Amino acid sequence: MPQRRHTNPFGRVFWCGVRLGVTGLLVVSASAMAQGFTAARLSGQDQTLTLYTSVGKRIAAPVQDGQTGFSQPRLSPGGYYAGWLVMEPNCCTSYPIALRLVVVNGRQAHHTFSGNGLPIYGWCFADRGTAVVYRQGVLHGSNVLFYQKNRIRDGKLLASFEYDEDEHNVPVAPVPAWARCARP
Repeated sequence: MPQRRHTNPFGRVFWCGVRLGVTGLLVVSASAMAQGFTAARLSGQDQTLTLYTSVGKRIAAPVQDGQTGFSQPRLSPGGYYAGWLVMEPNCCTSYPIALRLVVVNGRQAHHTFSGNGLPIYGWCFADRGTAVVYRQGVLHGSNVLFYQKNRIRDGKLLASFEYDEDEHNVPVAPVPAWARCARP
């Protein structure tokens, strides 16, 4: 005859409570890590950018080396990412220009995009917020524009397009659909 094990009913209750507690902790920490952004606001003559999270936090956007201000702040669909253009001094103009695009997630991991090094005039989130598209060009004297699409996670170049016009200011080729969100 098999031996009968004596069990303590309070022991089961205890371990069940521990399991529920650990599960609850995992859910809370997962939701804290998944916090998104609800707003991005410029202030102080575009010198300060404040990001607002879904859990009620206010976060000052990080300032990059050489940065003089922020421009074009945006949130990705669903608010997982926030991004902006970094305004920097320029040797040959009386005004700062955007040479970098910075994107951060709710855990403050950041990604920087500079493309071909020319000024960035416009940008947007693409592919349901997993990529960025930006438009670059020279400051004066040319209608040539460069569009680039990069995956945020690893910076991989997904697409690029060079926009040009002929001598009558007629586009040589239309801007592709994926790049149109970065146009003015």
